[in-house]
Amino acid sequence: MFYIFFNSNILNQPLRKINNVVILIIVGLNYLMKLDNKISKRAAEILIDLKCVSFRPKKQFKLTSGKTSPVYCDCRKLISFPQERNELIEMGLRRIQESKNFNKINNVSGGESAGIPFATMIAEKLNLPMTYIRKVKKKIWGK
Repeated sequence: MFYIFFNSNILNQPLRKINNVVILIIVGLNYLMKLDNKISKRAAEILIDLKCVSFRPKKQFKLTSGKTSPVYCDCRKLISFPQERNELIEMGLRRIQESKNFNKINNVSGGESAGIPFATMIAEKLNLPMTYIRKVKKKIWGK
């Protein structure tokens, strides 16, 4: 099985293999920054122009992982800008489709909550099922 996993809270995660399941982590479109310079430059322009990227070197952001960072990328803002959002999604789709493992992809997953819209858009365009991953296991009523 090959999954595409979107999560805007984890930064710079590599390709991981867990129990023979390959999980490609595409982090809130930060993945685009690892591509060729033209795509990286365009992605950065979009994210900065839309004020998705914030810089606070003195009072760093505390990420949900508990780590601190002088840079925060809030990709949730992209949802409100269809032209730019679609441009980034199309760049990501091209890279996914060029992957040597593309034919093994059978599911797209998004981390709650910010990763869900991006996973949904990619899953729709690839005609694949979409699932989401909770940060914390759901509590069942009465237990």
